[in-house]
Amino acid sequence: MNASLKIEKLEAKISGLKSQYQLLLHGRQKELAELISKLNLTHIDNKTLMGGFLFLQSKITTQDPIVEDWHNTGARFLRQSRSVKKSDSSVSKNKPTSKNA
Repeated sequence: MNASLKIEKLEAKISGLKSQYQLLLHGRQKELAELISKLNLTHIDNKTLMGGFLFLQSKITTQDPIVEDWHNTGARFLRQSRSVKKSDSSVSKNKPTSKNA
């Protein structure tokens, strides 16, 4: 295999990985937007949000023990949100529609 063919294959692979990264990044951004919305934080101005994010980053960087508490609290919240969402969807599936009533 000649060098130019290898380079083309590597460039194609790099391009594919960049595309995959962009899709993952977009999905993560969507998740973060949904969390901000779910917590009714959309009304907070960007400067305040950025200050909160910088505070969060500082605590994570310094390995502050409070980060573990935040993690556990977040895990409980997300578990509760999922269970509420599941029960809501099962109720709506079993709920008679006007056509069935």
